[in-house]
Amino acid sequence: AYCWPVRESLKTMLSWGWNIDRNRDVDSGGLHNKSRRVSQASQLSFEGAAAFSPRPVDMSNVTLSRDMQSMAELLAENYHNIWARKTKKELEAKGG
Repeated sequence: AYCWPVRESLKTMLSWGWNIDRNRDVDSGGLHNKSRRVSQASQLSFEGAAAFSPRPVDMSNVTLSRDMQSMAELLAENYHNIWARKTKKELEAKGG
């Protein structure tokens, strides 16, 4: 579900001249197991989903550099533009 937006965000970052390094400390098997557990957990019964109570993560102690803040804002704007373009095409296809 999130692969497409992540891919688009990475392409955008690269086009803006950012360097992206792959973290080689994480083994691919660990990532596969984590994603598998998440997908299994997402298949909750209706009762389990109704009892879900999201708790936001406390990010008050996180500080971003100016470059990182700038990148986050540009990515948010870029993702909104991608979403708006996609939504507009869908509405036009439906005659709206």
